[in-house]
Amino acid sequence: MPKVYEAETGTYTGDGLAKALVLGFNPRYFKLINITDRIVDEKTDSMLTNVNLNIAAAGTQTSATNLTFSATGVSIAAGANVNAKVYHYLALGGI
Repeated sequence: MPKVYEAETGTYTGDGLAKALVLGFNPRYFKLINITDRIVDEKTDSMLTNVNLNIAAAGTQTSATNLTFSATGVSIAAGANVNAKVYHYLALGGI
């Protein structure tokens, strides 16, 4: 039996507030890219609930608390949704 996968991509401009992206599925992987400042936040469903990987423009990797998964999407902390910055995202889910 073939597996079912779900994916969504998008772009938005930050407003400095916490943001809830409703994807319609529980993500297993999420990547948020601040195109303006070249900062990446990534999360997988195997990471602790309130932990994600943050990669700075210089390549420095640190643990962060910017992304949280829910049954229908992902929550983005205000600190990772900076006003007037352009963001691209990729969400992958599946069974």
